[in-house]
Amino acid sequence: MRNFVMLVCVAFATSALAGCPEDSTECSAPQLLPSLSPVNMGNMQEKDGNTVDNPGSNDNPPFTVNLLLSSLCTESVVIDKICMVGQSDNFNLRGPEPSTVPFNQETAVEITYDRNGSGGVEQAALVIQSNATNFPTMVIPVCARTVSDAADAETFLCESPVTVAEGTKDDTLCAN
Repeated sequence: MRNFVMLVCVAFATSALAGCPEDSTECSAPQLLPSLSPVNMGNMQEKDGNTVDNPGSNDNPPFTVNLLLSSLCTESVVIDKICMVGQSDNFNLRGPEPSTVPFNQETAVEITYDRNGSGGVEQAALVIQSNATNFPTMVIPVCARTVSDAADAETFLCESPVTVAEGTKDDTLCAN
């Protein structure tokens, strides 16, 4: 088990959200690690006005990303709240299920983007409030861009509209 925690810490050592303690053998407080940060959904061609997303079809599937949240250390992570802030009208969340993540297990948050966007880059942030000591308020940038033609696709930087320092809790972000 010690080797697994050390492997996770080494694998994510370059990530700003690694949150691994310096001595992984002493890791006992709840810690949370996302599988992606940022979640850049990229450029997507907009749907025509009469098109409805159809998850059962290859013609018009909704664009969805499953973000995994892993519980590190020996205590369970309890997720209290989850919300989107910033330009979040075209992003929908489902999950996490379960909201208590036992040590060495994962839960998933499903993020779906509605391709009827404004045409500009939509920058939002997924905010996760939990008892994790590394990020009691975890902020993960989420972005996407709707284009009218594939030729209009351009690269863009995915930035969060809000930030919270590591180890800090900000209850105002998911106030509603």
